[in-house]
Amino acid sequence: MLPACVSRHNQLMQLMFQTQAPALKIRVSPTARRRLGFSFIEVHNGGNPSAPIDRLTRPWRSRAMTRHFRRSLVFTIHLALVLAVSGAAAPISLARSPTDTRVAGIDVDATTIPELQELMNAHRLKSVQLTQFYLHRIRKLNPTLNAVITVSPTALADARAADAARRAGDSRPLLGIPIIVKDNINTTGMATTAGSWALAGSTPDDAFIVQQLKAAG
Repeated sequence: MLPACVSRHNQLMQLMFQTQAPALKIRVSPTARRRLGFSFIEVHNGGNPSAPIDRLTRPWRSRAMTRHFRRSLVFTIHLALVLAVSGAAAPISLARSPTDTRVAGIDVDATTIPELQELMNAHRLKSVQLTQFYLHRIRKLNPTLNAVITVSPTALADARAADAARRAGDSRPLLGIPIIVKDNINTTGMATTAGSWALAGSTPDDAFIVQQLKAAG
């Protein structure tokens, strides 16, 4: 599946090493981050736990991260969706602007993970809606940005399955929340290439961080 807003970095740092479930790959440039409207979880090489994390919905502002991206020729990441909420979701209008950050009347650009969980528990927001929202943004913007490499074909099906889990009382901390991880972190069922042609088609088992993110929702 695909992105949607992740909360502020302090909250996500605590969750990051307890969870994960990727869904698409993105080559991120400053333009891509600005046009897609989200940043991402940055995991430095070697899984450095001090790597900075921010909301998907904000362009990166860190000077250190700016220097990091300037040094990087290619930065490829997965877009992971840890999904679940109840009920069928209304489809996202294809006529909407890709820069519109509202879902079901909620501005996801200004909403944290705990707030999203409260909204989903109150049946005011659905994981499927978040998934459709970001899939739509990628369809609209990717022809220009050429940022998305792979999107999980089961993204919406996984979101609907997660809806059922929430109805059954599942309350995991990342339920229904989209997560992004770097492309050098192994993920089952999706190619992990680290931006290299030498690893094209590589589909390894989940890295520990991916296992933990999946376990969290």
